Amino acid sequence: MFQTPTTSNTNHPVIWNFITHQVWRTSAPSDGTLTHTSSRRPLLQLEQVRLKRGPSQQLARHRCSANMKLILNLNKVVGSQYYLKQFDVHVFSRFIINVPEEERKDLIRICFQIELAHWFYLDFYCTEENKHLKTCGMKDFAAHTFNHIPFLRVHSKNLTEILDKWREYKQSVPTYGAIVLNEDMSQVLLVQSYWSRSSWGFPKGKVNEEEDPSHCAVREVLEETGFDINKLIDHNEFIESVINEQTVRLYIVSGVQSDTKFEPRTRNEIKSVEWFSVADLPSSKKDATPRAKFGVGPNAFFMVVPFIK
Repeated sequence: MFQTPTTSNTNHPVIWNFITHQVWRTSAPSDGTLTHTSSRRPLLQLEQVRLKRGPSQQLARHRCSANMKLILNLNKVVGSQYYLKQFDVHVFSRFIINVPEEERKDLIRICFQIELAHWFYLDFYCTEENKHLKTCGMKDFAAHTFNHIPFLRVHSKNLTEILDKWREYKQSVPTYGAIVLNEDMSQVLLVQSYWSRSSWGFPKGKVNEEEDPSHCAVREVLEETGFDINKLIDHNEFIESVINEQTVRLYIVSGVQSDTKFEPRTRNEIKSVEWFSVADLPSSKKDATPRAKFGVGPNAFFMVVPFIK
């Protein structure tokens, strides 16, 4: 991820649309026309994508979301051309670029998103199948992110100070939530974030100053699902784990009716609330069950896996 980009063997621009997973390239340097060369390109393939400014690209022909346009603008920051690996596009769009505009000034909160992206990179890119991708620490990963995301690049010179403040805040603020189960405990409630749209996790959040842990869990579940677990929560029934220096405690709450209507009370935070079969959740990052049952890979549940046995 942090290797110096090498020049592509072709002189023709290649544009990867991560929304449709399509690759377009100029068919010949003379006419500059765009031809479709591949309808599916694996996300894990380490092919460098060359983004070169010029009329031959005719970017207006492509249906790009605001996120894709932001990524394409990266080359304006670093010069006339910019080399972007496909996993950079995937990870950045999944965790960083979807952060609401009003939240981008909160660098502490951004660091939490970068941490999620870092975990995701280590878990799903630094694998036996991709030995050319090296593991790295949070500091190196954050530096890479700050240097390549336009709205963060202006803060890159203060990265060490930002990370120090983030670590201090993180270690002092535990996270509490709940594992909400239906009547026969065959299904568990998971939430999908607007920020990490491809990922599912348990409803949880950071505790307020002097707030009781169980009260925090009740509040967070209510905010993220619209359901009040106050009368169901057992203060002594919980699973607690320290994940990457952060304490995460999830209270076990069962007996919730499967036909309950859930409606998040927060704006632009939770995209969806759904029941998932407990038996079908992945127990490891290589578990193929979610793809067969839900049509998504185990990476969609990477924040759930640490609590599944």
